[in-house]
Amino acid sequence: MHQLPRIPRHLSSRESTLSSLAESLYWTINASGLRLPARRDLARHALVSEPTISRRLRAWADGEERLVARLVLARQRTYPPGYAEEGWSRWIPQDDADLQDARAWLACLTFASSGEPMHPVVRQAVCETWWHEHDEVVRQLVRSGVPTTGGHEGEASLRAEIVQSLLLGLSLRRLLDPDCTAQHAEALLDRAVASLGG
Repeated sequence: MHQLPRIPRHLSSRESTLSSLAESLYWTINASGLRLPARRDLARHALVSEPTISRRLRAWADGEERLVARLVLARQRTYPPGYAEEGWSRWIPQDDADLQDARAWLACLTFASSGEPMHPVVRQAVCETWWHEHDEVVRQLVRSGVPTTGGHEGEASLRAEIVQSLLLGLSLRRLLDPDCTAQHAEALLDRAVASLGG
């Protein structure tokens, strides 16, 4: 017998209007992910008319998906910022601009992970970006003196995946928790990387 996930089960058991709306929100997010902004908002920021935006998106067979995929590619080409010698601090969102980039990236992940069948291009772009980041993390681990050979086959890849997961979590924490400073996030990351050295 198919069982509902825990969050909507909990919300439906509360029997309140607020909980019912929260449950609806859960299923809406689950079904369609984070939606793109309205075309009028895109037009305002692009300094063109809404019909112009609509016409441009219609010119591509997969207009909105292509738009998000392009944003994903921009993430791949700009993250991490800085130079290798800056160390792990460059991987943590440092300021408002970095946090805005992180927010856009999380929106892309949400869009790509939605159940919509129209998003395979975005999903593929996200996966390619994830693997590009993975390779960069491996290189950073080598520069940091973390052993990436020995043990079992794929040790470097495994360690990079651990660090990537932590980086994503720390970015999310920086977005949501005003008490999580860049310095605190860096200290957590440094400690985790050091624990991989053994």
